[in-house]
Amino acid sequence: MSSDSVNGQAADQPDEDLEESLLQVAFSEIRDTSPEIFTQLGRSYQPGEVLFRENDSSKELFMIVGGQVKISRGEGEGERVLATRGGGEIMGEMSHFDDYPRSATATAVGEVQVLVFTKANFALIFELHHKWTLQLVQSLCNRINFTFQRIVKGHSAAAEGAAGG
Repeated sequence: MSSDSVNGQAADQPDEDLEESLLQVAFSEIRDTSPEIFTQLGRSYQPGEVLFRENDSSKELFMIVGGQVKISRGEGEGERVLATRGGGEIMGEMSHFDDYPRSATATAVGEVQVLVFTKANFALIFELHHKWTLQLVQSLCNRINFTFQRIVKGHSAAAEGAAGG
């Protein structure tokens, strides 16, 4: 067997089982993940386990299948919880698309199951079915709205503090 082969296949040939799993993901409901798909693309995390860390460089995008994930910045006493994400939500999309380091840390709140996508396999799913485009756009819009609301709330609190002082 040559060093260019993996499981008896040439390294540049697509893994047929992986392609089949990606097709199933593309045309299934996001939360209806079969054991076969999870075997190919899934990972499980225990409570407190870190999925990715702030400032890490990574090319993976995560879709939560089950459980909740805490998104935070900083560590220890300086940790700020930014959000909690749950089933069907996408995480890691910013680093996945812009190649910048992770902007936050993702930590399992309880037991968590995720599907993990590389750029190549996510691009294939993205091409196969529009629901992934819609899911990603919805996720980004929700995050922008959440951030905007936090900014507005922060400005309101600052204005009230200035008026009262």
